[in-house]
Amino acid sequence: MYIPEYTITNKTLQNITVIEYLKAVAETKVILPSWEKNLKKEAQVQFIKNNLNLLGIRTDVKEIKKYLDGLVKKPAELVENIKKSMDYVQILVQSPEIGEEDLRVLYGILLGQVLEGGTQDTPAKVTKMYRETPVENKPNPEELLAETVGLFDWLNSLDGRETHPLIKAAIVKARFTQLMPLKNYNELMGNLLAFYVLSTGKYGIKNFAHLEVAYAEDAAGYREAQKDLAITWTVRENSAETPENLDAGTVPEEEDLTPWIDFYISAMASKAASIKEEILLLSKDTKIATATGRAKLSKRQERIIRYLQDYGMLQNKDFGRLFPEISEDTVLRELKKLIKKDLVVKRGRTKSSRYELKQEGL
Repeated sequence: MYIPEYTITNKTLQNITVIEYLKAVAETKVILPSWEKNLKKEAQVQFIKNNLNLLGIRTDVKEIKKYLDGLVKKPAELVENIKKSMDYVQILVQSPEIGEEDLRVLYGILLGQVLEGGTQDTPAKVTKMYRETPVENKPNPEELLAETVGLFDWLNSLDGRETHPLIKAAIVKARFTQLMPLKNYNELMGNLLAFYVLSTGKYGIKNFAHLEVAYAEDAAGYREAQKDLAITWTVRENSAETPENLDAGTVPEEEDLTPWIDFYISAMASKAASIKEEILLLSKDTKIATATGRAKLSKRQERIIRYLQDYGMLQNKDFGRLFPEISEDTVLRELKKLIKKDLVVKRGRTKSSRYELKQEGL
């Protein structure tokens, strides 16, 4: 079984305190349901965007939002698969343990495969997912299954369960980076496993933030921190002291995850501080909106406001995508009500007119 080696520093303890504060704020402050929904969507967008960036894929954030809003039926394939993998993690959270077979299912979702025994929504586990070619300073392909199972054994062990969720997420991410066990998407899978760890440990922050990918926003710091994860896997030589049942293979040098944990949790704390301020501001605005009656928006009006927040403006040509089930005249009536509430302004005339959020509006 894998046993991580590290020391908890004062820096890490201080950063954990920052994240604990965000957790308390998220769980106690009241904000409008429509704003909660928007926070959750923004967090999903950032998770997808950061992972695509790590894979070297540049995607327009607005296209990701349109997919999450149901405004486009077929996004870039990996965008859809990442979203489905996030949904599957939420299912896994309901189980007290996670194992190598769950990893195979997640990998199948990322590949977009429909396998024997599965469906489009719940694919069966992938049978061939491990790296088959040697990589410098990584374990040999034939050892990857055992090393991966060893990681899950630790996660499900008493030591793993008693490790603070924030530190545990850092360890899981680090170990996946050190092993690079999969044919593809190692970076992404490490983040999904860290997402699972935080969610099961009650650090999902109500899905208002995905702290497990905060490190990706500090590219220079991440490159430097990766150096601390580099360990040398040397060939084990059979000798008189080697047990007979232990095959020759590769063994890692002594590791110390302390610098990585410091960096990883520091990045999470920086993200937590900004999200905390946003929640506090939204909570204050909720009180004002409730007192002035501006919180009493219909679901259609809330959707218009969210659309304007995301895309800047709404034109007549967009009505059908945003509200395929109602007429253009009905959408116009909702817009007129928002204008009357002093939340939206109309610019231009006739069909070419556009609607925007009023600067001092929501």
